[in-house]
Amino acid sequence: MIIELELATCSIDMIVNKDWEYYFLEINPVGQFGMISNPCNYFLEKKLAELLLKNHNEK
Repeated sequence: MIIELELATCSIDMIVNKDWEYYFLEINPVGQFGMISNPCNYFLEKKLAELLLKNHNEK
């Protein structure tokens, strides 16, 4: 779906039930995650930046 929509980045919202079945909710093409990253101390923006730098330096 991401390829068909030609998205370079996005956030995907999904839920999983007690039988481990996944349900797609939505795609956010802007890829907002601040409401999760900061309060939960995930530091997603830092991890993403490190991954981008690593991939850039390997090329």
